[in-house]
Amino acid sequence: MGLRFYIGASGSGKSHRLYGQIIEESQKNPNTNYLIVVPDQFTMQTQLEMVKRHPNKGIMNIDVLSFARLSHRIFEEVGGNDKPVLDDTGKSLVLRRVAASLEDELGVMKRNIKKPGYISEVKSALSEFMQYGIGTNDVEKLCEYAAKRGALAYKLKDLHTLYEGFLKYIEDRYITTEETLDILRKVLPKSRVVKDSVIVFDGFTGFTPVQNRVIQDLMVHAKEVIITITMDAREDAYMQDGEQKLFHLSKKTIHDLDKLCREAGVRREEDVKITDATVYRYQNNPGLAHLEREIFRYPYQAYKGTQNSIHIFEASNPKEELRQACLKIRELVREEKFCYRDIAVVTGDLERYGFLAREMFERFEIPYFLDQTNKLVLNPFIEFIRSALLVVVQEYSYESVFHFLRCGMAGVTPDETDKLETYCLTMGIHGRKAWNNKFTRRMKRQEEEAQELEELNEIREKITVMLEPLMIKKATGKELVKALYAFIVNASIEEKLTAYEQQFTECGDLVRAKEYAQIYRLVMELLEQIIGLLGQDSMEIREFADILDAGFAEDAIMKPREMRGITDLEKVVGAKRFGSICGDWIVKPQGKPTLVPESDKRPPYNAAADDFAGIDTKE
Repeated sequence: MGLRFYIGASGSGKSHRLYGQIIEESQKNPNTNYLIVVPDQFTMQTQLEMVKRHPNKGIMNIDVLSFARLSHRIFEEVGGNDKPVLDDTGKSLVLRRVAASLEDELGVMKRNIKKPGYISEVKSALSEFMQYGIGTNDVEKLCEYAAKRGALAYKLKDLHTLYEGFLKYIEDRYITTEETLDILRKVLPKSRVVKDSVIVFDGFTGFTPVQNRVIQDLMVHAKEVIITITMDAREDAYMQDGEQKLFHLSKKTIHDLDKLCREAGVRREEDVKITDATVYRYQNNPGLAHLEREIFRYPYQAYKGTQNSIHIFEASNPKEELRQACLKIRELVREEKFCYRDIAVVTGDLERYGFLAREMFERFEIPYFLDQTNKLVLNPFIEFIRSALLVVVQEYSYESVFHFLRCGMAGVTPDETDKLETYCLTMGIHGRKAWNNKFTRRMKRQEEEAQELEELNEIREKITVMLEPLMIKKATGKELVKALYAFIVNASIEEKLTAYEQQFTECGDLVRAKEYAQIYRLVMELLEQIIGLLGQDSMEIREFADILDAGFAEDAIMKPREMRGITDLEKVVGAKRFGSICGDWIVKPQGKPTLVPESDKRPPYNAAADDFAGIDTKE
């Protein structure tokens, strides 16, 4: 049991030195587990770095995990988590349902709760409450404290109502990702993975109270816990200072964990401090080294030498900024022999600069990858579903019908849509009754209009038949999902999306092709989640549409797929084929002894014979 901090400036080599130490120790102690916990987005990068640096190019007793994967690993070993875990999408779906049932009790949030993205913001606030251990009683106290602060008090009151309703709904049915850490603490003593292991926390700026409690329990059961802390070498790491100070959060992390260490009776190991005047990363770059040392420090020292690392230019607008950036990239590639993969363009506002970057990079013929996930709501398939439900909710209003027809997935051509729209505007066609009755009125008293009217009736019938499965006013979540699935199948959406995917692939637009390849699966997963969470709840079609909107707003296209275990892969590929591909690389533990008939082809298990093997029994 022990706690140690690695303290140093950004780029000073904390992680590099620590990983080297872990690799060296792991070779000397092959029976000891070494767990490196990093933020979710750094797990793959850290694994790659460890494999590259390891002399054997493999990390047999070193695991790189996030908090979520650490929980999963231990639950897989000892059990303890038998309830379904709500991810962000699941929380949004449940919260949308709860908000609908409590709509009359809401105050200022009532008029905004159905706006796109609003549920996602409320979900984020409730997730923050859970992460920092703030319960409904604490929120109630905050309401009392803010009673005289007008809008804030009313918003807190609404948050308290939704928080209480959310927790009541999931009670004894589900747990949130934030609650898994509390369950993890209960089963940690049973884990052989954690016992006498060395655990490293790297890349974190700080920890939530729930995470702090998990780290305290790990201190007790592990051989050693090591935590990297980013801090200037000139700072006193153990002296608390004001919140406005640059390294306040780092000092607070040390103070909080030091306190928990003493409470748990764990010894404090000697901390490792990296105090080099020039950080390792910028040894050959005096300009950036000075910037790292002096930025946001007061009083600061101006750089008096000459440097060629930092350039600042002013542009009249974002488009001109990107044009200048493209000119610089072209110069670096042509004159200084850089590769495109060596260059990154970083922005704090990807929504604003993203579409401009596409335009400018394509104009300058610069190959690029835009690190941006597209929301589901931007895809025509999603617009097809939303507009179809809107037709049902608004009972064939003019706006909803032609919104549905113009989304591009209804199987009606733009020319047919234009003719139908002209007829409906001229004759005043709107409402479900009018659309279910045959069109008989002609725009002109001419014989040639009879054939066109017949064509319009064919389109009308095609639309009404397509939408018929959705004509349900109220049903359970499961029944509504089944109706929506029938509507999607009748419209041959999967085949249309496959055709679009092939078309984009042939045109070389692989990003769009990937989007259309994923979208159907993501929607089906969302529908399955609604059945699992809200399948038995009775709701109106309008509320069902709102719940779907909440799910579409939360989910994204091209997000990383979750890691799958060996059992899952066997199910996907097939046990026989999986064995032929990977059988030589996987060692499965021997099963427990059992009695079998003599005809069983498996080799016999004889523990006694194994125990006395090699002993001369003749003596």
